[in-house]
Amino acid sequence: GAAQASSVFVSDLKSGPVVARNFDYFPGKGKMTLFKRDSILKSQAHVVFYQYGRGMPYGGVNEKGVFVGAAVLETTDSKGSVTDYFRPFSSSLGVIKLALEKADSTEQAVNILKSRNILFMESFGMPIFHYLVSDRQGDVAVVEFVEGKAVVMDKDMSIMTNFRLSDVKSDTLSPLYYRYHRVSDALNGDLIHSVSDVRDVLETTVQNRSVAPMIESVFSDQSFYSLDDVFVRFLHPLKKMVSDAFVDELVQSFSDDAQYSSAEINQKISGSGLGRVETLWSYTVDLNSLQMSLFLGRDFQRELKLDLPELFETMDTFSETYVLDWSELYAAEEFPDSAPNSAVNWQNPRESLYRLKLVFT
Repeated sequence: GAAQASSVFVSDLKSGPVVARNFDYFPGKGKMTLFKRDSILKSQAHVVFYQYGRGMPYGGVNEKGVFVGAAVLETTDSKGSVTDYFRPFSSSLGVIKLALEKADSTEQAVNILKSRNILFMESFGMPIFHYLVSDRQGDVAVVEFVEGKAVVMDKDMSIMTNFRLSDVKSDTLSPLYYRYHRVSDALNGDLIHSVSDVRDVLETTVQNRSVAPMIESVFSDQSFYSLDDVFVRFLHPLKKMVSDAFVDELVQSFSDDAQYSSAEINQKISGSGLGRVETLWSYTVDLNSLQMSLFLGRDFQRELKLDLPELFETMDTFSETYVLDWSELYAAEEFPDSAPNSAVNWQNPRESLYRLKLVFT
């Protein structure tokens, strides 16, 4: 499905480990938030990437150089990690933020994942995740939950996409897992020697496809549907994740009282901004220096460089939390007349953060 669209890997360069992450999904509400250090709560400064809310990130990195990232699994056989009701509970995404707040190393982050009853909430439509953890010492681990038990893999685990790694051996993987193979070939072929090389390999994992198969599964019978049906079946489940501008574009193609066949609806959605998968975020981060590069779109030619230590210290001074909203960036690119204030100065990250201020909270 379109949601299975994450690629995460760690490359051990001479300067230290560099993490690369790509996330493809419907164009819209992807956000990045930087959190300041909190001495009272003993929470470390960290940056997270999310859609559902900043307390439920898909991944991020903290000031100690610890990275934690989640990727959706193509399986529904997990029962979560509820094995001891006396342990504290965390959501499958909320536990990532907890680990970033508290962990100084891969070992500590893994122990936090293992110490919680993690709720995947499949019955509520939440996907099952697995997690890749890395630190500036180069220690890498993948954590998966199988039938309520944590499975920790810390040997030769530098790549994670959207299939369960505890079930297969890398040399028997299906060719369908082409993103995994592309990264694996580059790492094993000694093709990565610089952050620029990491970026080039990350770019090969970007998916260029439509969401037509998913649309057909939603509107697949011979019935006729109204615009209200499209909202209930297709748009409502995505309301927290897609840009209002793309929804407006789709809605304008419908007449209020008309009835449409499933084929007509599929055609309308496929032809709209919501009919394709976009790269919500791609980034690399050097876990030693905490220099982060953000890439917008598939061409990877627009790069926003962030000096995370400098930004973290600035936030300590001004008690602010920076928010960078991808939906604003998409609106600026797709509908420039309606979002004139969202242009990004890709050469000046500080200025860009202020100009995109959605805002300081």
